[in-house]
Amino acid sequence: MVLCFESENYFFYLNNLKIKPEYENNPKINELIDALNQLFNFKIISIYNETVSHTKNWIYKFDYSDPLPPDSEPNKMVIFKCVFNNNYFENIVQSPDKLTTGSPIYEISKKIELILKQFFLTSNGDEIINFKIYSTGKYNEILRYKKKRKYSNQFVMPHQNSNTSKIEEIFKNALQNNKIEFDEQYEILSNDKTLSIVDFHIKNTKILIYCDGYKFHSDESTMLKDKKQDRLLQYYGYKVLRFMGSEIVGNIDECIMEVNLFIRKFGCNS
Repeated sequence: MVLCFESENYFFYLNNLKIKPEYENNPKINELIDALNQLFNFKIISIYNETVSHTKNWIYKFDYSDPLPPDSEPNKMVIFKCVFNNNYFENIVQSPDKLTTGSPIYEISKKIELILKQFFLTSNGDEIINFKIYSTGKYNEILRYKKKRKYSNQFVMPHQNSNTSKIEEIFKNALQNNKIEFDEQYEILSNDKTLSIVDFHIKNTKILIYCDGYKFHSDESTMLKDKKQDRLLQYYGYKVLRFMGSEIVGNIDECIMEVNLFIRKFGCNS
């Protein structure tokens, strides 16, 4: 599982992490992740090409209001600025008084370290020792991540890797156990452009499945995007099933039953 944070113009991975066992079934953990997601505001401030001698040849330098540059420079390196939104901090840690140091401004990484130590373990199940924020990355990683992200403006479930979330893993195992053949991260094209990256496509059908996280898209603009996308998919003859994380974790058998009903009714791929 990799914990990711995303803003309008960037994302980053903290590290391979596990939720501590005592918090795994706690619904508050999803609120925690949502709040953590709002702690940061990342803006790319420059993009460069690094030569063999490690000299930086600058490609882009722009202010925070500029959009991401075109996709034509996927292998360039980026530098970004991180802004810490202190307002959200007290909603995350159980004991914010631990941070009292006599100074009104405490080191950002130490604040985040406190959060991580409280709720998470390393991928090996060990306690987290330290934490660092890295300020560079490859632009193609941003593009790949954004391409596979759902249309949600918040991160609702920790990821095991950049593409597969815990709820998707549960759904995948259930499909396999029921001998339902499927494609993962299935790309739907329209006029040679990506219309959607679907979590699961049932083979030999036009049935598409989305796993929408514990907290269904409550943002109105996001819901409108989802509805518009679903209408387009229906126009092209697809049948869309959306399952919330609470449904998947709470009763995966019922979800699979619904999938089987759709297969029986719409299974012929015309």
